[in-house]
Amino acid sequence: MVQSLHRAFDILEYLARRGGEPAPLSEIARHTGLNASTCANLLKTLVSRSYVDQVGARKGYMLGPMAL
Repeated sequence: MVQSLHRAFDILEYLARRGGEPAPLSEIARHTGLNASTCANLLKTLVSRSYVDQVGARKGYMLGPMAL
């Protein structure tokens, strides 16, 4: 079992449940039970692969085109 993959899927599933509404990093970390720095690193990778889009510097994250 690869823990980082499970964590990344937890993030993607949380964002999918939000129905397209952006979520800030702190909220994603809280709802997935991740440390904020771990969550930020996973999000950075997901953004680089277009599975997640960052909506402005402070507005949050939402699913990207590769996830859809």
